[in-house]
Amino acid sequence: MRNLSIILALLVLISCNSKTEKKESDLTKAKSEEVKEIEKPNTPPETEQIEDDTLSVQDRRLADGKFHSHIKLEFAQVFTEVTELNQISIFDTVCAVAVIPDTTWINKQQYEMGDDWNEVVSDNQYYEYLARETLDNHNIQSFFAPREKQYVKFIKSDNTSFILDLTKMEDAWGLILFNGKDNPVLWSSTDIDSELKEIYKK
Repeated sequence: MRNLSIILALLVLISCNSKTEKKESDLTKAKSEEVKEIEKPNTPPETEQIEDDTLSVQDRRLADGKFHSHIKLEFAQVFTEVTELNQISIFDTVCAVAVIPDTTWINKQQYEMGDDWNEVVSDNQYYEYLARETLDNHNIQSFFAPREKQYVKFIKSDNTSFILDLTKMEDAWGLILFNGKDNPVLWSSTDIDSELKEIYKK
């Protein structure tokens, strides 16, 4: 009988120890998971890599599924001061500045288009001539920015400036419109009347 009591006491003790060990095991596991949560670094969400802006000037005329007769030029803006005067054309008055594409771009287009290229050139010259004539009738001077000079600087009436890097707009073909107060825009279309109202308030 005494042996039976001892055996029962041992079974109870083993059962208690087993439950205690299980509780301790569960507690240790929970603490371990808590530690892992604490140690896990707060990693910021992956940022999407912004692709290099490779749009051509012509591509920019089509934005949001709509054709735009003029486009903003902030994509070609530079913020460093250009000290070499032989590298920059400077304009400090209300005006329009004609610009033609880079010769490498022209040669490529001419090769790809063949005889059709002459028609493209003729059309561009004709519409630019009409635009310059219209601007002249409204006392807005027209100038030309040669590709030999890399930069074009526009000085605003508040003495701030806007500098363009022509190498960032190799296919630009048209008139850069500058009203003396706002950042210049590039126009390339068949009718400049709407720009007279919007840009020059004429």
